[in-house]
Amino acid sequence: MEDYNIIWKGSIAFLGPMLLVLLICIKYTDPSFTWLSFLFWALLPLLMIHETEEYVIRVNGGITEGGFQQYFNTKTFARLNPPRPDYPLTNGYALFTNAFAWFFAIISALTIYIAPWVGIGLIVFLFIMNGIMHTAIFQLTEKGPNPGFYTTWLILNPYSVVILFYAYTTNAFTTLDYIVGIIFGLLVFIAFLLTTRSKLKSFELSQEPGDP
Repeated sequence: MEDYNIIWKGSIAFLGPMLLVLLICIKYTDPSFTWLSFLFWALLPLLMIHETEEYVIRVNGGITEGGFQQYFNTKTFARLNPPRPDYPLTNGYALFTNAFAWFFAIISALTIYIAPWVGIGLIVFLFIMNGIMHTAIFQLTEKGPNPGFYTTWLILNPYSVVILFYAYTTNAFTTLDYIVGIIFGLLVFIAFLLTTRSKLKSFELSQEPGDP
């Protein structure tokens, strides 16, 4: 039994809301905690809340029964033929993907005044990985809501607009920051796409009959 799945999924459900409240408290008690820093730090708990909808919340008999892992593996473009509920998004790959997103969010917040393109890259990555995938791409194969749809539609997408609007109106980033950040975010997304495709290809090759 892979107990680590229970641990990390339970942890994000517990930590996400509390971390968000803690950041709000710090923002209103520490004058040195700038709005730009707050906006990027808040992405971490918001991601955890989004992942809670994907992996923790269950709606019996509804589209979210089985969670995002089963949904991605059986109802999206990445499904095998015939579909398997545990592949290509395995338990380990799911943890790696989400842990990478947490690390990405932390690094972007820590470096927002040093290398702002990292934060811009995070927004681009999340917009494609979550925003477009949940609300548009997944609709091509399975109409209606999916695990993670509501927090993407109502939280992550609008919040990304808030960050970019604030950064633009305060001239927080340069044109070069935006260009490098967009390219960086696209490259990170492509890397994940190629990794998933490679997993699919490896599985298909493993299922081919051996040479006589």
